[in-house]
Amino acid sequence: MSPFDALTDARRVQGPARLAGLRDAAEALAESIRSIHVRSVETITIDRVLVETQTVLPDARLVSPFAVLVRRALSIVAHDGTRVLLDPSDASHVTPYEQRIASRHPVLARLFTAPEPARAWPTADVVFSTALALRAIGRTRETLARTRWLAMAAELDAARDPSARDASRYVRAQPAIEAAHGGLALAPGVLAISTPGATPGHASVAFSHRGKIHVFTHAGVATDAWSPYESKIPGLREAVRLRNVEAIVRGDASDPGAALESMAIERALADRDERAPAFFHIVPAMALGAALIAPRLRPFSPRPFS
Repeated sequence: MSPFDALTDARRVQGPARLAGLRDAAEALAESIRSIHVRSVETITIDRVLVETQTVLPDARLVSPFAVLVRRALSIVAHDGTRVLLDPSDASHVTPYEQRIASRHPVLARLFTAPEPARAWPTADVVFSTALALRAIGRTRETLARTRWLAMAAELDAARDPSARDASRYVRAQPAIEAAHGGLALAPGVLAISTPGATPGHASVAFSHRGKIHVFTHAGVATDAWSPYESKIPGLREAVRLRNVEAIVRGDASDPGAALESMAIERALADRDERAPAFFHIVPAMALGAALIAPRLRPFSPRPFS
């Protein structure tokens, strides 16, 4: 029996028992890789994206209507030496959403979205895109042309023919990459798990680093999104009290209901941060960055990988 089968079965259940079953299955998935520690993890900053705060964190009460997201990738060397690269993409702002923001607010865009210095991508045996929204991969695919590159089939379908809600977030002319279905092991102890909602074919990647389960995801833009009751970002505590929910969904989520369910799965997968047990070892692929443009923004800052 595949470690993903219990999660698949739990998704077939309707009614009050569904969420409990999803959590149990996610916890079992996490335990299946706990002892298979990856050798190393490196967070790679690609560039920065200027966004409207309401687009990504609608419940935050901030002075500025804008925030900056740091677009990131993750490089993992697995237990057996397999090199996995998660979410590499071009340092460019070519999605319709980014172009609209830049055209309306050119000064802010120039100030806060200057590209990072060019760098070579680390060698990889497999590349996986957890989401293609607000990502262009054309030049990066050419650089990594000989490397196997996958994304969930539903995400590739969304990129080719996005819904009206999602159209501004996708680059239509993405290069061909391999379609994956359901869950899969990218390497020993590195699992890609289907968690739709943030995008139609979103996936989360779970792995064990120094005995703690970490999750890499696009579902939220700050670790606070999975622990809003403890967040210092203005507005988040009040939002979850009013709605009686355990996580804060991105404002641009393709399916907010599915996204909330997927974030519950991610909470069950990830271990809690030993320095601040209210928060989880969850790594946003696009993270809120510090900027004068949003001075009241104080998301929880997890310890970097080392």
